Amino acid sequence: MQYQSFLKDVIGTLKAAGIRVSIFLNADVSKVEAAKSAGADRIELYTGPYAEEYANARTQPQNFRLFNDYKDTARAASEIGLDINAGHDLNLENLRFFKLHIPN
Repeated sequence: MQYQSFLKDVIGTLKAAGIRVSIFLNADVSKVEAAKSAGADRIELYTGPYAEEYANARTQPQNFRLFNDYKDTARAASEIGLDINAGHDLNLENLRFFKLHIPN
């Protein structure tokens, strides 16, 4: 990653001060290991794209192209010891589906 060294330095400073660190990610499993190696404690999944496609997912989950990306990213993060947050654009209409289908 282009900013890996910078992130390691900043995260190291924050963690030395006792601050828990989360890295904001799109649902992209290829970025999970980079977040861990930079020193993050957790990732926060950007759920804006999920919210945009949610209406279709309710009636035809097989057509929800991002569904597996979120599941795979969350699973990969859990497997290497990262906690997971999500929140942008989640609401009372789309949160239940997300919670039921995305691990951890």
